[in-house]
Amino acid sequence: MKNILVVLVAMSLSWTQQKDNYVEIYGISFTCPAGWNVKKAEDDGSFKSISVERAGDIASGLITMLFTEMTLEPDALLDLLVTHLKNQDGHTNLAVQAPEEKRYGKYNCKAITYAFLINSVKHDGEIVVFSEKGITMSIVHQDAVLDHSENLPGFITLRESLTIK
Repeated sequence: MKNILVVLVAMSLSWTQQKDNYVEIYGISFTCPAGWNVKKAEDDGSFKSISVERAGDIASGLITMLFTEMTLEPDALLDLLVTHLKNQDGHTNLAVQAPEEKRYGKYNCKAITYAFLINSVKHDGEIVVFSEKGITMSIVHQDAVLDHSENLPGFITLRESLTIK
C-alpha cells in the first residue's frame, strides 16, 4: 500500500510540474504551452524559424514560425508556403482554401486553411502571414484531425501570447 501511495504522489508531481513556459527569442516572445516543446530554432541570416511540437511520440501538434526582416507581400509568401506544402513527401490529397483576412492574437493577418492525408490519416492546418514592426512572419499550425481537441488549447495559448518586440 505504501508503494502505491509513493507512485501516486510521484505521478501527481509530474503532472503538476508541466506548466506553460515563457519563451523570448529572435525579438519575439510567446508562451510555449504545457506539454509542448520548442524543438528547433534556426537563423540562416535571412530567415529565422522556430518549431514548437506537442510532446509525445505519436502527438501530431505542430507550430512553425518563419520570419524575416525583409518586406514580403503576404500573398507571395502564402503562395510560396503552399508550394512547399504541395512538395512535401507523404502528403496526399492536399486541399487549400482561398486566403482570408483575420486576426492572429493581436495582429491582422492573411490566412489560409488546408487539409491533407498522411498515411490515410486526415490532417488540417492553417497558415497565417502578417507584417509588424519591420518583421514579416508566417505561422503554420497543423495536426491530425483526431488530435485537434487536444491540440487546440496549445494553439490558442501560443496565438494569444505571441508578441513581436
